Amino acid sequence: MEQFEIFFAKPKVQAVTISLAVFFLFFIFPLLRRKVGKKLAIKQKKTYDRISKEILFQTCLLFVGVVVYSLVAMIRSDSSFVSGDALPFVSFLGALAAFWNLRKAVIAIREANSQTNEHRKARLEDIYKSSLGAYTLALIAAVYGLFVILLVLFDPNAVPLWLWFVSFGMTGVTIRALGWSIASLEAAIEYANNLKLGRANPSPKNKSARTSNVQA
Repeated sequence: MEQFEIFFAKPKVQAVTISLAVFFLFFIFPLLRRKVGKKLAIKQKKTYDRISKEILFQTCLLFVGVVVYSLVAMIRSDSSFVSGDALPFVSFLGALAAFWNLRKAVIAIREANSQTNEHRKARLEDIYKSSLGAYTLALIAAVYGLFVILLVLFDPNAVPLWLWFVSFGMTGVTIRALGWSIASLEAAIEYANNLKLGRANPSPKNKSARTSNVQA
């Protein structure tokens, strides 16, 4: 166990891990986004591009601090404060951003739910349930981030050497919650701005019956 802690506490291991994450975020993710976007229809592609760009932008803002901390750590040859301060703050602040997005999503859902169409209400209920999943992930990230921040502030000697790896992994949960909240918000806004969206189209039988009545 001691060798395990020593291995994951090595600055080189931390630097490689964070470098791989930054490489994926700034290079691999945009390539995957463009590859998926090419397979979508024009209308779907516009929505997908808008949501994915928003997710990428908010995620990059979270990691600006980590990048700055990492550069300073390379200069100082000491990366201990990266895991001690930066990564838990990413989880905590990312969770707060997700909460804010979900709050706006719930407000938009309530506005869009003023219509009486049952099919539309069912679709909005699906968005609301999806928001609850994002809320759960954000709550986990917020509790973890706040716990580690307080632990570092009040009892830094009690922080195990391997905790930085857990903090790094928790940023994945944070990004998932943030992206999920953005997608829920965008969907809710679409329904709030378009009162016809989500309404069930009349069946051919009912449509022909109404046409016959009009002609009669």
